[in-house]
Amino acid sequence: MNWPNDSDGDVFRSLKSQGFDFTQEVEIDFIIDFYHWPLNKKEKESLRSLLPEIALIDPDEEDRKNGIDLGYGLVKRKSILTYEYVVEIQDYLTRLIERDVGGACRCWGVFH
Repeated sequence: MNWPNDSDGDVFRSLKSQGFDFTQEVEIDFIIDFYHWPLNKKEKESLRSLLPEIALIDPDEEDRKNGIDLGYGLVKRKSILTYEYVVEIQDYLTRLIERDVGGACRCWGVFH
């Protein structure tokens, strides 16, 4: 397997080195970072209409102590993990969020 030399490719290389099974369907967490927080009622309603499954996560006490005052969104998708799929979903989520709320999806992860 040969992945691009970018942050997503780095994650794939790391997973491969840890023996990750790329043939099995897994749950992939996509993190949406918002440009402001808290979101207002209209923004939350817009998100829920676009992504009913989104979980909105407030910063916790430890985050606040570390100067993190922005919450984030979590969207889970089940799929075979491929570079192309990850990039496609990140781009899709970013286009949805940028337009209506202001934010981007640049992070993802799997548990294995």
